Amino acid sequence: MDRLGVEMIPGYSPQARGRGERMNGTWQGRLVAELEHAGIRDVASAKAYIQERFIPAMNGRFTVDAKETGSAFVGYEGFDLDEIFLIRHGERVVQNDNTVQAQGLVFQIEKSPSRENFCKFVVDVFEQLDGSYRIEWKGRVIGRYGYHGLSFEELGLSPGGPGKVKKSEKEKRRKSVTPAPSPVVPRALRSVPTVALSSRERGDRRRHSEKCQ
Repeated sequence: MDRLGVEMIPGYSPQARGRGERMNGTWQGRLVAELEHAGIRDVASAKAYIQERFIPAMNGRFTVDAKETGSAFVGYEGFDLDEIFLIRHGERVVQNDNTVQAQGLVFQIEKSPSRENFCKFVVDVFEQLDGSYRIEWKGRVIGRYGYHGLSFEELGLSPGGPGKVKKSEKEKRRKSVTPAPSPVVPRALRSVPTVALSSRERGDRRRHSEKCQ
């Protein structure tokens, strides 16, 4: 908001909270009563009533004309909104297989003119407005990916194009990073270390079990 020159004015005053509560009370109380009085029982009729009667009546009663004419909106020329509104997922360390993990996805970093691989290097992962991802190393873009983790090259997209692809491509989604399931340990063995038994130990236990029977 600071980069766009937008000033946020939070409504911390009791008066602002009171206005909000009164508006909520109007919608939750008066609107419900009017729908009941009109005999409306289905969603489609309720939507039509709100748009055609309730909102125009509310605006006609409570709208106040501005003291000055003109629009307070300003243009965004000169701003790169994709850069301003992207999400930075923080620094990530590249694994030995030249991959990076973020948001449950695995991003395979391809060969780059800068380096053969980026193993153990620290990179930045960014998520953009269109759902695509970008990986940077020292300010250089070393990979662009769709919302499912596949690189633009794999998807046949241009580096500057949007990151969204057809729904059918979603089937190619990379395997999400999930921890391996914990082994199920019998209650009687939870107090001792779980180790793999050799064939001799298994035979000894079987013979002991047969003797007990």
